Amino acid sequence: MYSIGIFVAQKSLERIMTIDEEMRQECNITYLQYTSTRHLLKLYKENAEKFDGILFSGPYPYDTVQKNMTLDPKKPHFYFDIFDRDYYKLLLSIAVKYPGIQFSRIYFDNNGVPCDLDSIFPPDQMPCFDSSVTDGIYHSSINELYDISFQHYLSVWSEKKYDLIVTRFSNLIPMMRDLNITCEHLAPSRRSMLDIFHQLQIQLSENRAGDSSVCYGLVRPLTPLSHEEENHLKTVLNECSQNLGINFMIRRTEDYFELTTTNAVFRNISNNFSSCPVKEYLMNHFQVPVAVGWGNSNDVAVAYRNAERALKESGYQAPEHLSFLVTENNIIVGPLSSARRLAYTDMPTNRIDYLRKKTGLSSLTLHRVISVIQQKNTNSISAEELAFFLNVTVRSASRILSKLEASGAAIVAQQRQLNLRGRPTKIYTINFGLI
Repeated sequence: MYSIGIFVAQKSLERIMTIDEEMRQECNITYLQYTSTRHLLKLYKENAEKFDGILFSGPYPYDTVQKNMTLDPKKPHFYFDIFDRDYYKLLLSIAVKYPGIQFSRIYFDNNGVPCDLDSIFPPDQMPCFDSSVTDGIYHSSINELYDISFQHYLSVWSEKKYDLIVTRFSNLIPMMRDLNITCEHLAPSRRSMLDIFHQLQIQLSENRAGDSSVCYGLVRPLTPLSHEEENHLKTVLNECSQNLGINFMIRRTEDYFELTTTNAVFRNISNNFSSCPVKEYLMNHFQVPVAVGWGNSNDVAVAYRNAERALKESGYQAPEHLSFLVTENNIIVGPLSSARRLAYTDMPTNRIDYLRKKTGLSSLTLHRVISVIQQKNTNSISAEELAFFLNVTVRSASRILSKLEASGAAIVAQQRQLNLRGRPTKIYTINFGLI
């Protein structure tokens, strides 16, 4: 059986114990209760290596540990989080408990979960969702986070715009009720917690199957983001993680957002490295274009460097979301989720070096031309086709083919009239073995 360590705030233990019996039927469970930020970090440092997988009682302890320590990317780390079903369940409970309440006068401290509330509430009846108090990672201690949150709730209540405050901090509920503030606690349901636990089991099984190498994803916006846009991007990435049924480790660095998972997980969600569901989700839910680079390897440092190479390959100036992967075997795959997807390498070989000197083309261009021929399963190609796969202009593709022809690596096999007007299209036959 797998050994799971659960780092839990004392006030959250009772809720998690509702699924204790189900978890113990499948894994060995150890609870590590913390009382402060310092205590949490100390417990993690002393105990994390003892377990096959790690669970946290919520996003705040997970973010705190991730911010202050280096997590082992080969060891699954998950946290109990709220699903859309938990919002719907609470809204129904509120409707029953508070007959006649106006939902526009309900204050939620966050809505980091994709909920289709637009189909439930008209605009003038939409509850208020405010994320200003839930960025706990930016506070130095749990007590500071609670104090700031509590003061914010007091301020919101004093405005008399709301009849009910919904918070994710269970220990603040008694404090607010002592001041006659009407409030409710939003927490993951048993089903939601069991779903997270089963996701952890799946990742542990995939790791044991032998494909536990690390996979990093780097997300870089192509234009500078405002503070609000950065927060929105992080929210969208978390939504994407939940939508895919996995739990990326997400971290903001100076240059980009880092996503960490295992190679097995990414291979599965990308349909064997042919698509990028993260890019697809961002295209639909985030308006600013981004470049995405993925890298994998058994070596963490190499995986990260590969992700940076893939990000560079995606092109920071691209007018759209693009995604590339660099594998541990130095194979560049991309753009993912595109009909132009190629698989090629940038590693030098004696043959490529000879062709480079003979044709005047770069080694990378030659590798990509070879990949296009392999993708088409024929060595006949036109400038228009080459331009499509290389994502360059037809003029640039014609220049490449002309250089290959001049060197003897290609010949014009035929000319085909594809349109009623204009010059006939040259069809080249490429054979690098001729030179």
